[in-house]
Amino acid sequence: MKEIKKAVVACKVFYQEILEIVEEHDYQNITVEFLPQGLHNKPDSTQMKDRIQEKIDELEEREDFDYIILAYGYCSGGVEGLKTSRAKLVVPKVHDCIPLLLGEEEAGEEVEAEAGAGSGDGAGDGVEAGAGTGANEGNNSDKTYFLSRGWIDCGGDVYKQHLHLTDSMQDWLDRFAAFQQENERAEIDWQEDDSYHFKRKYSEEDAEFISFECLKGYEAVVLIDNDNLASIHREYAQEKYKFVDRLLEKYRGRGIEYEEVKGDLGFLAELLFPEIYSGEGFEAETGEGSGEGEVEGSEAEKVGGTREAAVEGAGEKTGEGSGEAAVEETGKLLIFPPGEELKLRKHLLGSS
Repeated sequence: MKEIKKAVVACKVFYQEILEIVEEHDYQNITVEFLPQGLHNKPDSTQMKDRIQEKIDELEEREDFDYIILAYGYCSGGVEGLKTSRAKLVVPKVHDCIPLLLGEEEAGEEVEAEAGAGSGDGAGDGVEAGAGTGANEGNNSDKTYFLSRGWIDCGGDVYKQHLHLTDSMQDWLDRFAAFQQENERAEIDWQEDDSYHFKRKYSEEDAEFISFECLKGYEAVVLIDNDNLASIHREYAQEKYKFVDRLLEKYRGRGIEYEEVKGDLGFLAELLFPEIYSGEGFEAETGEGSGEGEVEGSEAEKVGGTREAAVEGAGEKTGEGSGEAAVEETGKLLIFPPGEELKLRKHLLGSS
């Protein structure tokens, strides 16, 4: 039986989690490529789409993959319209990265990702834009500022921007540099973003106003622990929380809560290895140009979803009379055949 060849194009927010999952399974026939965390912060979502499409094209020029897996959510439309030429394109049915870090089965009935980011992000912060969409109703998840190992190592945020605007970054730059030196596998690159290289300095009052406008809608800071946090990550999260809490107490008369929660990488592992976690999983292509978008697996347990939830939506094909080019919706994953443009938004909104 032909071995399945897979490539993963992932946001760098997942760099620790994905590498650990791949190493845990000692799987050699998978290629992983990471792109900068801040792509979805760009005002024009086509910038993110273009970078991901370039990577997809590069992978297909290099090798003949059966599947290219996107470790991305909808991310304000940054994945809409992506397509492959030969491989099948797999994407999780989520608005953003938070369900993949928390292990949520679905993004739930929350508003679109861009609506979840409605508290504003004038300082170029990536966390708010992705953090406004939790899966549990009634827990103010749309007002939660999530942090994780990858967010802290690779992502910009309002507190880092505030430190930059007030020329107060050096202490954290030194601390992260020391951590990088002591941990060869760490990827600390948030400071490389262009937004940290302009020279203008703001007064403390002006910087606070900018930060408050970005943060005024939030009710909690939540640090996600997937057993990969070092002391520096907790220290940074708590210092950031104290800054946000003080700022919101000062300008709106009400502070913010702090919590550390246990993550669950089951969903992310299923995205990478559905053949292990959800039945038989992906099928290696045995013919040329079949274009059928089929996934091999039992009717009860197809790709995506836990074993208990896999039956829900398993094997359902969607499309507008496209026949063999139909998109396969299997549990929590969408599988687009070669040449078919990725349309995630309509699946998240439940439209046909």
